[in-house]
Amino acid sequence: MDVEDEVGAVGVAHRVVEVDLEFDPDHQRAPRACALSDNFMTCLCEGWMTARESIVGPPRSPWGSIQPNAVRAYMTEASSCVKTDQRNISTSTETSEMRVVLVEDDRAMQQELARTVSALSGGRVVLVSEAARPAIEWLAEHPDGWDLAIVDMFLKEGHGFDVLRQCRRAMALPHQKAVMLSNYARDQVGRYAHALGADRFFDKSFDLDELVAYCKSLSAELAGRGREGAPS
Repeated sequence: MDVEDEVGAVGVAHRVVEVDLEFDPDHQRAPRACALSDNFMTCLCEGWMTARESIVGPPRSPWGSIQPNAVRAYMTEASSCVKTDQRNISTSTETSEMRVVLVEDDRAMQQELARTVSALSGGRVVLVSEAARPAIEWLAEHPDGWDLAIVDMFLKEGHGFDVLRQCRRAMALPHQKAVMLSNYARDQVGRYAHALGADRFFDKSFDLDELVAYCKSLSAELAGRGREGAPS
């Protein structure tokens, strides 16, 4: 199959997903139907990435444009205070400091995201998880213990889609936001993520500067208006 045919096949698959979302945007059918849709979207994204790399090459380093040496000099060492699948943490709502849940399976990316959130937006990472289940359990136990969830689409175990569903179910404060990251970014995939509860969808290869700006904006709102007064 050449690149044109592969992209065409992916386009047909996108239309199937769009019909599925129109029929049931919240996936209230049986859990098996949700899993099938998620697995289908995973295959769809992998097919698109193969075609994309054939056309424009592999993704560039996601950190080259937003972390120059001048910024790195101000970053704190996140690895000393952030543990993978950390469970016993403070979730106090008495401070306006933005509390971030980070669900990402790549260790290097975990540390870079944690450093960036801390140094550039004044946020505090309260949970890091490589897999969906620990994050889902933590969100269920701490519905008001977070302000922003940053979720990768592909995880060590489970799907980022599952975490997005739990974010939507567990939201206890009006300002809470959930965003998704992926190297497999397409408009249709973004719409799928939005349908499951994502407020924004960011391409890891090209949009991380936008993610930083988004985090800074939310952090400023919390600092200026207080957690309860932040806009929904």
